[in-house]
Amino acid sequence: GLYVPNVALYQAEPHLEKSAPLPEPWLRKKDSNPHIQSQSLLCYLYTIPQNVNFATARFIVPRLCGFVNPFRAFSRENRNLCLQKLLPMVYWKKRGCKALSDLGTMKERIADACTQEEDLNGAAFPGESMEDASFSGVGFHGCLFENCRFLKCRTENLYFEDTVFENCDLSNSSFADCCFRRVKFLRCKLMGTNFAGAVFDCSEFSASSCRLISISGGKLKHVVFSGADLSEGALQECSLNHVEFRGCTMRKSDFLHTPLKGVDLTGDEIGGLIVSGPELRGAKVTMTQACDLSRYLGLVVQY
Repeated sequence: GLYVPNVALYQAEPHLEKSAPLPEPWLRKKDSNPHIQSQSLLCYLYTIPQNVNFATARFIVPRLCGFVNPFRAFSRENRNLCLQKLLPMVYWKKRGCKALSDLGTMKERIADACTQEEDLNGAAFPGESMEDASFSGVGFHGCLFENCRFLKCRTENLYFEDTVFENCDLSNSSFADCCFRRVKFLRCKLMGTNFAGAVFDCSEFSASSCRLISISGGKLKHVVFSGADLSEGALQECSLNHVEFRGCTMRKSDFLHTPLKGVDLTGDEIGGLIVSGPELRGAKVTMTQACDLSRYLGLVVQY
């Protein structure tokens, strides 16, 4: 048949404008997308919002942060972009839709996402808890966990993106082989939490208690530990790329077979650090720390 461009078809059928339902808050009109061939009359109804009735609409504004433009090249100058707060995300819901409190508890929503094989987008979970739960294969995008408790939970192959854990307790839970991209852990309790084999990209652990944490075999890229307690933590055989430790406590932390080249430890407490020796090559330490670490090189320091 004869090919008719979308623009010509739109102009040739003005009756489509009249067929659009008036009460809807969306205008059936061609948007400003320069790729004309991508335009479709079926999507015009959903492209340009108008006439939103603020009296009947519901707004949910979760406090999300940790967002960074994924298409912007990462450099030292924009490193802090990973730690900036995200502008509040507004979700408009038409009258008749369920509020977040009507969607079920955190455990029910995650279980439903597992069953439906769907991800959770922009979800906020304030003050909820899970215990002895097991789930896998769920993605969390732009979510907020505030004052939540994950106690003795067993998870794997989860994906967290642009997500914040604030004042949460994840003690003795397992997040093995999970991926954390642009994720913040703020004032969280991660005692004995298992992150073995996990991937952390552009993430932060701030003022969190991470005693006995396990990140063995993990891959960390552009990760910041700020004021975190990593005492007796297990970080063996990790890959550290642009990882920073700022004012952390790492007493008796295990870094066996984890190269520390380029890592600045001058502001951290590293008494009893467990290494075999070669891991320290290229690490930055103070004179006092160097004397304490000299035993791994077989040196005897006389005062």
